[in-house]
Amino acid sequence: MSLELDKADDDLISVEGSRADMEQLAQFISDPRATDTAQLFSNFELEVKDIAGNVVLRRSEHGQIVIEGGSEEREILADNLRCLARQEDRVGESKHIHIEYCGDDSYLSAKSEPAVFSLRT
Repeated sequence: MSLELDKADDDLISVEGSRADMEQLAQFISDPRATDTAQLFSNFELEVKDIAGNVVLRRSEHGQIVIEGGSEEREILADNLRCLARQEDRVGESKHIHIEYCGDDSYLSAKSEPAVFSLRT
């Protein structure tokens, strides 16, 4: 399996994948040089940039997903994806997470686009 980007919604970055895909994505966000992503992305490209500061999650002008931010801030995003991948299956519980700027105390930049990461069922 591989991660898929829903390209129908221009206002939301929506990515779906298996638990293993989310774990691998988290690893790639943490350390992009140490992760083999040859089979991870099915219909999009992802670039991770190590730039000091809060995380900016955005689409490039070419439709590529770009994640920019300092290593500590990117690690918070990666930890959120790991939690999604490792959550137990319980009836009625959500199998997705919303990543969206919530204020000055956030690890995300106000420039970040809203995103949803969903487990494939």
